[in-house]
Amino acid sequence: MLNEVSDQVFRAVDVLIIPLSPSPLARRALDDVRGHLARTFKKHPPILPVFTMVDRRRALHRAALEQQPDWPVIPMASQMEQVAVRRAPLGSFDRKSSAAKAVTALWSGIERKLAAGRDAH
Repeated sequence: MLNEVSDQVFRAVDVLIIPLSPSPLARRALDDVRGHLARTFKKHPPILPVFTMVDRRRALHRAALEQQPDWPVIPMASQMEQVAVRRAPLGSFDRKSSAAKAVTALWSGIERKLAAGRDAH
């Protein structure tokens, strides 16, 4: 549920990164956030949805990726679980995995969004 605390966060951030599973329910939640932002703010930070825990073997996940091919994708991978276990960034112990490459691509997208926001001012 979105409330005054979430609205304060929306006012404070430069870009809103929204991780979501590749499912219809998560997509509806994202649509709710977008609707709330449009109703509540004249101008809001750019939104960067990110598919997380993606398993390309699952038909539902593949369908979601086909619908949004430009969204960043973080795969379901044991390396991602190791981030929490090791308490270390993925790049510090596994730079060459597909998960590490996906995180690098995500950060590049975040940097582009931030740069675009600075250019607009």
